[in-house]
Amino acid sequence: MSSPNESEIRNLVESLFPDRSKRLMALEVLAGCISEANCFGRSKWWIALDGEVLQLKVNDIIICRLGKGSIGLTLDKGLWDRSGRSDVSGEIWQWKDADLPGHTHIDARHGWYTPDENRHDDFWSWARMLTAGAIFAASQYDGGQQPDPIPHSHAALRYLRNEINHHVPDPLID
Repeated sequence: MSSPNESEIRNLVESLFPDRSKRLMALEVLAGCISEANCFGRSKWWIALDGEVLQLKVNDIIICRLGKGSIGLTLDKGLWDRSGRSDVSGEIWQWKDADLPGHTHIDARHGWYTPDENRHDDFWSWARMLTAGAIFAASQYDGGQQPDPIPHSHAALRYLRNEINHHVPDPLID
């Protein structure tokens, strides 16, 4: 099976987020997670298309996923517990910790965020810190994993750069 090209990635992301403002929010979140992951090493992360989901992995742990109308994020559980913030659960945030590869190796929780223009800046400024904690933990994890069967998508990075119109780093792929 060949890797999808930039046009196919665009079509997928537009189908996941038909509303342009929500699509841009989702892509900015993905770009922010990539930039944070890159701080811990270009060889530690990649983005890949897994079916109908575009995802960022750090050492084989899924950190950010763009799914149908929502953004899957892995958050540092300890930082979440200490934040004392409970007002995000419900309309814009749903926990979904089930069976994500590698998540048992770091102290994290995964959930889905539905972009909301009125609450995005507040939510993302807070969630970004918790995601950064999970990215750090994932970057330290070395479980001797096998190479990911889903290859890095250069086309997805090109699409992301073109859509948000700013630089997003490249991973160091063997």
